[in-house]
Amino acid sequence: MEKEELCYIIERIEFMEKTFDEVESAFKNSPDFFENEAMQRKVSLLNQYLESGQWLRDFSVDEKGELPKDLKRGILSEDSLYNLLCDIDNSKRRSSKNGFLRKILQKFSKQLG
Repeated sequence: MEKEELCYIIERIEFMEKTFDEVESAFKNSPDFFENEAMQRKVSLLNQYLESGQWLRDFSVDEKGELPKDLKRGILSEDSLYNLLCDIDNSKRRSSKNGFLRKILQKFSKQLG
Protein backbone atom coordinates (compact mmCIF):
# COMPACT_ATOMS: atom_id res chain seq x y z
CA MET A 1 0.00 0.00 0.00
CA GLU A 2 1.28 3.45 -0.90
CA LYS A 3 2.22 5.79 1.94
CA GLU A 4 -0.17 8.50 0.74
CA GLU A 5 -3.11 6.08 0.68
CA LEU A 6 -2.22 4.79 4.15
CA CYS A 7 -2.06 8.37 5.48
CA TYR A 8 -5.54 9.01 4.10
CA ILE A 9 -6.86 5.84 5.76
CA ILE A 10 -5.28 6.78 9.09
CA GLU A 11 -6.80 10.28 8.91
CA ARG A 12 -10.22 8.80 8.19
CA ILE A 13 -9.96 6.33 11.08
CA GLU A 14 -8.87 9.11 13.45
CA PHE A 15 -11.80 11.27 12.33
CA MET A 16 -14.32 8.45 12.64
CA GLU A 17 -12.87 7.47 16.04
CA LYS A 18 -13.32 11.04 17.28
CA THR A 19 -16.85 11.15 15.87
CA PHE A 20 -17.68 7.82 17.52
CA ASP A 21 -16.39 9.03 20.90
CA GLU A 22 -18.42 12.26 20.65
CA VAL A 23 -21.62 10.45 19.69
CA GLU A 24 -21.19 7.77 22.34
CA SER A 25 -20.59 10.36 25.07
CA ALA A 26 -23.52 12.52 24.02
CA PHE A 27 -25.83 9.51 23.74
CA LYS A 28 -24.97 8.39 27.26
CA ASN A 29 -24.93 11.85 28.87
CA SER A 30 -27.11 14.30 26.96
CA PRO A 31 -30.86 14.34 27.62
CA ASP A 32 -31.45 16.27 24.38
CA PHE A 33 -29.39 13.90 22.22
CA PHE A 34 -32.16 13.30 19.69
CA GLU A 35 -32.94 17.01 19.36
CA ASN A 36 -29.29 17.91 18.70
CA GLU A 37 -29.07 18.27 14.91
CA ALA A 38 -25.27 18.30 14.83
CA MET A 39 -25.17 15.06 16.78
CA GLN A 40 -27.76 13.49 14.47
CA ARG A 41 -25.58 14.40 11.48
CA LYS A 42 -22.68 12.62 13.20
CA VAL A 43 -24.85 9.54 13.79
CA SER A 44 -25.73 9.61 10.10
CA LEU A 45 -22.04 9.85 9.21
CA LEU A 46 -21.25 6.82 11.37
CA ASN A 47 -24.11 4.92 9.74
CA GLN A 48 -22.79 5.76 6.29
CA TYR A 49 -19.29 4.68 7.30
CA LEU A 50 -20.57 1.28 8.37
CA GLU A 51 -23.09 0.70 5.58
CA SER A 52 -20.92 1.94 2.70
CA GLY A 53 -18.36 -0.79 3.22
CA GLN A 54 -15.66 1.74 4.13
CA TRP A 55 -15.57 0.42 7.70
CA LEU A 56 -14.94 -3.07 6.35
CA ARG A 57 -12.12 -1.86 4.10
CA ASP A 58 -10.48 -0.03 7.04
CA PHE A 59 -10.97 -3.11 9.22
CA SER A 60 -9.25 -5.21 6.55
CA VAL A 61 -6.24 -2.86 6.47
CA ASP A 62 -6.00 -3.21 10.24
CA GLU A 63 -6.27 -7.00 10.04
CA LYS A 64 -3.33 -7.02 7.62
CA GLY A 65 -1.25 -5.18 10.23
CA GLU A 66 -0.74 -2.11 8.05
CA LEU A 67 -1.86 0.46 10.63
CA PRO A 68 0.49 1.92 13.25
CA LYS A 69 0.34 0.02 16.53
CA ASP A 70 -0.28 3.22 18.55
CA LEU A 71 -3.30 4.31 16.46
CA LYS A 72 -6.48 4.51 18.52
CA ARG A 73 -8.88 2.28 16.60
CA GLY A 74 -11.81 1.31 18.80
CA ILE A 75 -14.07 2.22 15.88
CA LEU A 76 -12.68 -0.85 14.11
CA SER A 77 -13.61 -3.34 16.81
CA GLU A 78 -16.11 -5.76 15.37
CA ASP A 79 -19.06 -4.76 17.54
CA SER A 80 -18.61 -1.30 19.03
CA LEU A 81 -19.91 0.80 16.12
CA TYR A 82 -22.73 -1.59 15.26
CA ASN A 83 -23.82 -1.85 18.89
CA LEU A 84 -23.79 1.92 19.40
CA LEU A 85 -25.89 2.50 16.29
CA CYS A 86 -28.35 -0.23 17.35
CA ASP A 87 -28.61 1.24 20.85
CA ILE A 88 -29.33 4.68 19.40
CA ASP A 89 -31.92 3.29 17.00
CA ASN A 90 -33.64 1.27 19.74
CA SER A 91 -33.70 4.25 22.07
CA LYS A 92 -35.12 6.46 19.34
CA ARG A 93 -37.89 3.94 18.65
CA ARG A 94 -38.77 3.68 22.35
CA SER A 95 -38.76 7.45 22.68
CA SER A 96 -40.97 7.78 19.63
CA LYS A 97 -43.44 5.18 20.94
CA ASN A 98 -43.52 6.83 24.35
CA GLY A 99 -44.21 10.21 22.77
CA PHE A 100 -47.01 8.75 20.68
CA LEU A 101 -48.58 7.04 23.70
CA ARG A 102 -48.26 10.22 25.75
CA LYS A 103 -50.17 12.17 23.08
CA ILE A 104 -52.93 9.56 22.95
CA LEU A 105 -53.26 9.57 26.75
CA GLN A 106 -53.39 13.36 26.84
CA LYS A 107 -56.07 13.45 24.15
CA PHE A 108 -58.05 10.72 25.92
CA SER A 109 -57.84 12.48 29.31
CA LYS A 110 -59.05 15.76 27.72
CA GLN A 111 -62.04 13.94 26.27
CA LEU A 112 -62.89 12.49 29.67
CA GLY A 113 -62.30 15.69 31.59
